[in-house]
Amino acid sequence: MPRRRGSSLTRTREARKRAVLHSSDDGRGRLPCYRGAVEFESLLVLLAVRGAPLDGGALDGLANARATWVRLEREGEAVCLAARVRHGDLPEEFRTRVRGWAAARGWAVTVAPCAPSL
Repeated sequence: MPRRRGSSLTRTREARKRAVLHSSDDGRGRLPCYRGAVEFESLLVLLAVRGAPLDGGALDGLANARATWVRLEREGEAVCLAARVRHGDLPEEFRTRVRGWAAARGWAVTVAPCAPSL
């Protein structure tokens, strides 16, 4: 039975292909440690009343991150975007990066790391 393209097993396999072997791998039969295949997930809530236009494509400008879920609500001049985002940087570093990115556009932002799956 052929595997579906978006299955978790396929994504894991593709991530391993892109991963870089850790420098501690000496090639003598030890199991390699992969670096770069770890992804974190965070929830973002952006609020805009003034500033740059906030729409569904706003997260495209956020480097090294991809949205897996986005919801946009409008009420008068206020726009609120909520999103679940996967990223490679640590949650604390991502929070700092997103706050600077949003502030440069005149948006308020809240960032919360997602709990790891059990």
